[in-house]
Amino acid sequence: MGVSQEKSIARTIALSIAVVVTVIVLLAAVILSYTAYSFIDSQTDAEVLMRTEALASAVNGSDGDDVTVIKNQLKIAPAYVRVTLIEHDGAVVYDNFANASTLKNHADRPEVKHAMVTGQGSSARRSDTLSEESIYRAVLLDNGMVLRVGIAQSNIWGVFFTILPFLVAVLVGASIVSVIAGRMVARGFVHKLDAIDLDHPNTAQVPKELRPLLGRIEDQQIRLSEKDADRRRFTSNASHELKTPLTVISGYAELIAGGLALPEDVPQFARLIHAEAVHMREIVDDLLALSHLEDSSVMAIDFSESVSLARIANETAQRVKVEAERRNVTLVVDISDEAVLTEDVVITGNARLISELVLNLIENAVRYNVDGGRVVVRAHTNDDQHACLVVSDTGVGIPCALREKVFERFYRVDTSSSRDTGGTGLGLAIVKHIAQLHGAEIRVEDNVPQGTVFEVRFPR
Repeated sequence: MGVSQEKSIARTIALSIAVVVTVIVLLAAVILSYTAYSFIDSQTDAEVLMRTEALASAVNGSDGDDVTVIKNQLKIAPAYVRVTLIEHDGAVVYDNFANASTLKNHADRPEVKHAMVTGQGSSARRSDTLSEESIYRAVLLDNGMVLRVGIAQSNIWGVFFTILPFLVAVLVGASIVSVIAGRMVARGFVHKLDAIDLDHPNTAQVPKELRPLLGRIEDQQIRLSEKDADRRRFTSNASHELKTPLTVISGYAELIAGGLALPEDVPQFARLIHAEAVHMREIVDDLLALSHLEDSSVMAIDFSESVSLARIANETAQRVKVEAERRNVTLVVDISDEAVLTEDVVITGNARLISELVLNLIENAVRYNVDGGRVVVRAHTNDDQHACLVVSDTGVGIPCALREKVFERFYRVDTSSSRDTGGTGLGLAIVKHIAQLHGAEIRVEDNVPQGTVFEVRFPR
């Protein structure tokens, strides 16, 4: 796996370097070709002007009517300079590059036409080979003839094709260098990656570009570590919670099965076995509920229902009323039937889950209250226009340091009385998950002068 990654990185880096080098070389070639062409063009134009003036001066200073004399004067031009002598009607009298008799009439040539009208003219024409162009300059002589001088030069493509072999050699060399450099850079990069301690990525001496990636890796490790610790704690707590009723059930069942229980004790033992079995079922049901809430992405939960907090609070309180009376706790719902109709607090969510949330909060408030205590349930809209559900009790209260821990699975503030109060220790964990699914915030505060206030604030 490591070797394959290194090859892939080396290939990628080498290709990137080769592309960059190729682009740079091509741009340099274009710039160089254009610069060379501009220089050659200016030099050729200057030479054509110089040759034209020199030849015209020589012809005008001689016997301008004797064509033979003029031809001899024109022969002083270098071999690469084309010299053409043209009559006023466009007929070619003399050309040092071709037989004058075979040439067409030049009266339509731009430089010739301008010379006949203004005394001088110039033009540039590309040859059929597409790699050369000729610069012409023509002047009107004293005898009425036109003298035209031309020099052929490489055009922009001709210059480019001239340097093409050098360009190909540079590109081949650059490709070889890029492959070697790419492999070297890749090896160095992979070596740095191999040196990173993924258990402590932020302590590694790595390029700053990798810091965001390593930061995410570290955050993920922290989350995984926390989840692992939470899983181990959950497994331990679940085992402990299930072990107690199993021990009771096993012990009493063994007494009955072995004939060691007195006949008059058997009904009491059966009631205890049944109570512990019910408690185990409640734990299993809550564990399944938590599992489903945590995996809500695969559940078909409708969060678009209009849910009346006031109505759910009234209905849920009726379900807990008998348990509250049994524990001598006064349960008050601070919402009248008229208020449900006129001042109802409605949120968007899932009615079943909200009902479960309210039920767990009220049951906890009743279960962990004092004899003769009081529980008040209220739904309202606060000053910030948040829909709020408030459950307050007059129980023993929750210390500030433990207000976040009470939402952990199986956590109880008072473990000594947990068996007497009942419950599975999962109620507030379920409340927290339901609140999170609805984007709600849970606050835990003191209830003056005694007890605790749970407030769930739903989004606007």
